[in-house]
Amino acid sequence: MSFMKKQDVKAFMDFVKTSNGHENGWAISDHQLFLKLRKKCKNVGDVALNLNEVLPDISVDEVKKHEIWYARYLNLKEKHHEALRRWQKMKEEIKTNESPVVDQLENPGEFKTNSSKYLKIIEKRTFERKKIKEDIESWKKEREIMEKIQMQLKEEKNRQAKLKEKKTEEMKRLKSEMVKQWKTKKLASEQEQKNTVEVQNDIEHNIKQTPSWRTNS
Repeated sequence: MSFMKKQDVKAFMDFVKTSNGHENGWAISDHQLFLKLRKKCKNVGDVALNLNEVLPDISVDEVKKHEIWYARYLNLKEKHHEALRRWQKMKEEIKTNESPVVDQLENPGEFKTNSSKYLKIIEKRTFERKKIKEDIESWKKEREIMEKIQMQLKEEKNRQAKLKEKKTEEMKRLKSEMVKQWKTKKLASEQEQKNTVEVQNDIEHNIKQTPSWRTNS
C-alpha cells in the first residue's frame, strides 16, 4: 500500500470534479449562505427552510441534498488533508534518512562483525527512501492535475456566472422595454379616448346650436 494512500487523494479529486467544484455546482454566494445558516441553525430542516425563504429558486429538498453532499465533501477533504500531512512527514523522513545507514547505527563497530545483518538494514532503508521519493513524485503529479482541474472548474464557474449576469441584465432590459411600450400604448389609448369624447361633445354642441327650422327642413 502506498505511504500516502493515494486513493484518498484521488477520491477527493474525483469527487470535486464530478461535483462541478467545491460548491457542488451552486453559486458561490448561495453556498456561502448555506454555510452561514448551517452554523446558525440547529438542524438541516431549519437550514433548508431559511435558505428557501431567502432564495426561493432553491427548494427545501435541494438544500437537504446539498447537506448530504457537503457531509461527504468534508469527510473526503479531511482524508485529503491527512494525505498532505503524511506527505510533509515523508519529506522530513527523507532528509533524516539521507545520511549513511552505518552512521545511524548505535554501535557502528558491529558492522564489520555482522555485516550481512546491516546490509539487509541498508537495503531495506534504501528501498524505503526510494518508495517515499516515488510516492512524493506521484503526489506532485496528482496535485498538479488537481490544481489544473480546479482552475478549469473556476474558469467554467466564472463563465457561467457572467452568462447568468448577462441573461439577468437582458431580462431586465426586456422587461423595462415591455413596460415602456405598455405605458406608451396606454397613453395613446387614453389620448384617443379623450379625442373621441371631445369630438362627440363638439358634435352634440353643434347640434344644439343649429336652429330648429334648419333641422326640420
